[in-house]
Amino acid sequence: MRASGVERRRGRGSLVALFLGVLAPLWAFGALAEDVWRREGVAWDAPILRVIHRVATPGLDRLAIAVTTAGGAGGLVPLCLLALGVLLARRRRRAATFVALAYRGPGLWRRPGARRAGQDRFP
Repeated sequence: MRASGVERRRGRGSLVALFLGVLAPLWAFGALAEDVWRREGVAWDAPILRVIHRVATPGLDRLAIAVTTAGGAGGLVPLCLLALGVLLARRRRRAATFVALAYRGPGLWRRPGARRAGQDRFP
């Protein structure tokens, strides 16, 4: 059975969306990471840091520390455990498995990546 013209256009649109939504940002991130890896930095890094230091206040420092803590293990572990508890209580095992893998998955890659980078400790 042949696909209609509408179905073919929809398929092309999906490929374009995949490219623009996933592959292009992944390529941009890879290019940026390569510059940082080579310790070349990026051209806009120093001007942004100067602006941040110019507007720094103790209140903004506390806010930045709070956001960093919430985005690190101190905030994500309790949030992930809460989400898992709610999902399991509602008997949504697939969603709970997804949350568990999404949280733990990057940690599985971090250790080999740190070894390859020559780091003594693992974040």
